Amino acid sequence: MRKRRPLTLLEISVALFLAGILLTTVIQFFHEYSQTESKIKAIKKTVLTRATLQLRLNQLFSGGENFYTNIYEDSSSPALFFTVDGGLENAVLYLNNNKELILDIYGRKDPLLPNISSAAFRFFDAEEWVDTWDKEEGNHPLMLTLSLQEKNTKEPLVFSFFFPSDKPITYQRKP
Repeated sequence: MRKRRPLTLLEISVALFLAGILLTTVIQFFHEYSQTESKIKAIKKTVLTRATLQLRLNQLFSGGENFYTNIYEDSSSPALFFTVDGGLENAVLYLNNNKELILDIYGRKDPLLPNISSAAFRFFDAEEWVDTWDKEEGNHPLMLTLSLQEKNTKEPLVFSFFFPSDKPITYQRKP
């Protein structure tokens, strides 16, 4: 039988050093992986929230009538008033004092999007864009654009909605 020789201190030190390097690399990889995973989850949540808002607004505005803007009780900026369900229920879309985009349908207030610093409505009436729409203008414009500025973002979220109409759209270029 062969006699086993014990490991030297140098051999143990080299083994521990290599194991430390390997463990450091593995731990750093998993740390970066978990950070990336949390960023992806946050982005997915943001995208899902925006897509849900787009679908909800499409659903509301497709059956909406009698659009007009006015000041609302819980809002410091102009709100969009309209009727839904064939004119049976009144709805209001506004930015409340807590900086949330709120949909108020017949007294039931649903928060649609948080952390909004400003909201603006624009209307196209077949000839030009206007910032307000009066009750006397008629049922609805040809196009409605909702621009939302989120906190901590540079670019605004812009949602556009088109309404059927018999009016031809004219565009005149300004010199």
